[in-house]
Amino acid sequence: KDRPEPKHLSNGDSVLYRGKVLKIRTLAVSDTSARVRLREPFFDVHLPKMTDPSLNHILEAWFRRQAKALISLEARRLAREFHIAVGRISIRDQKTRWASCSSRGNLNFNWRLLMAPPEVLRYVIIHELTHREQMNHSRKFWSLVAKRCPDYKNHQKWLKENSAKLREV
Repeated sequence: KDRPEPKHLSNGDSVLYRGKVLKIRTLAVSDTSARVRLREPFFDVHLPKMTDPSLNHILEAWFRRQAKALISLEARRLAREFHIAVGRISIRDQKTRWASCSSRGNLNFNWRLLMAPPEVLRYVIIHELTHREQMNHSRKFWSLVAKRCPDYKNHQKWLKENSAKLREV
């Protein structure tokens, strides 16, 4: 199925971050490079006066850096908690999935998951970690997921209902 085109973001638009709606506030600065500062309820985007950069690209770069740090930390923490060995953890921009797990134990996560509430992200990480023990979606797989994340169905539902919103950036 076709993925919706990201909307062209501008000053005053809203973006999700960890389940919260934050407003983009652009500020002209004399710096040479753009910077993003999280100041809830705002994303302050400091833009150099001489450039006309795409807010989408600036925010995506910021989200990717945050995703690499936060998702890696949480995935490794949960892997230790469940005694599961993992390989490399990568942040991607998959077109059709939120995450994947290779047979070698490498985990890939979509940077857009950082827009979802923390408990939804936690569910996706648990889902992928569980594939380290069951490389399928069998009844056994789902019972392990349910044991580790009892309300996983609510998180699946949230992702399904909000996936278009997560693809706006």
